[in-house]
Amino acid sequence: MLVDAPFANVEALVKAAAAAGRLGAGENFFVGGTTLLRGQRTGSDTTNRGTLYDPYSTLDYATGICTAGRHDNVICLPTHTVDITAASGITCDIAGVTYLGIGTGDYRPTVTCSGTDDATNIVISAKNVTFDNFLFDMTGNDSVASFITLTAADCTFRNCRFLLADSTGQVDIGVTVSTGAHRCKFIDCEFFGDTADSVAIAVGAVVTELHVERCKFDVVGSTSPGLIEFTAAATSIFFKDVVLINRVASATTTVDFNANACTGTFINVHSVLGTVATAGSGILPYESTGAAAFIAGIQCYCVNDQAASGAGEAGALVGAVST
Repeated sequence: MLVDAPFANVEALVKAAAAAGRLGAGENFFVGGTTLLRGQRTGSDTTNRGTLYDPYSTLDYATGICTAGRHDNVICLPTHTVDITAASGITCDIAGVTYLGIGTGDYRPTVTCSGTDDATNIVISAKNVTFDNFLFDMTGNDSVASFITLTAADCTFRNCRFLLADSTGQVDIGVTVSTGAHRCKFIDCEFFGDTADSVAIAVGAVVTELHVERCKFDVVGSTSPGLIEFTAAATSIFFKDVVLINRVASATTTVDFNANACTGTFINVHSVLGTVATAGSGILPYESTGAAAFIAGIQCYCVNDQAASGAGEAGALVGAVST
């Protein structure tokens, strides 16, 4: 039986998320959106209690209410938007917090950027932080150096969309994995960009167990380093059920290890290079230019649109990948 109650559907969605293990075992704190449910109070950090009926107004305030290690949840309602304009515009420094977004498409909670400060970013400096069902729109400030920086272990992005570039602006790097960010995960995520040279994920430190599963990367990236770049020897990398599309016409790579001693496994990881306007040859899912890195590829395929003598001949994964 359907219940004609303004809060019933949100309550059901939160219960379903909890049942699926997507919420922590601590307390729930709600953050309001611009569209209110019937009977719901406008979000406020000064007069409200952070419940579904009278939510807080900002993600930052709700984060400050959480207790480290209690595994609290900040539940952001549809149409909630956070706009950041400077370095550390959002700092997630409370361990164990899960940020759950309610809503679909562009009605889900959204983090945007604006202004001209190229250092504008989100910093996740506490371990066990999760963002679930958020939209990260990085196009409001052209040439932001890195929009999200991870410096702590066991952070997860689940069911998130990362908009890296459009006709008005583009980010240099979407997510930077820095020192200490071991075992970070990207599950059921999308990375999309419509103009050139954005890198979706840059791994800049010796970290272990980077996990990417059921994700799609569809970006007009760069010819090199492509969509994902390793500038340090990350180990035990695991990619499964991933599609990597680099739509630069002369693209030669989707993942670049830069001659680092990376190790890991790719299962069912498929790469598409170039515009794929015409069928081409040179289908090489791995290029061996040395013996520094070893990535085991299982059921991995590459499609490129370059002729046999074209740039796409280089293959999808470049760097020092051993045979």
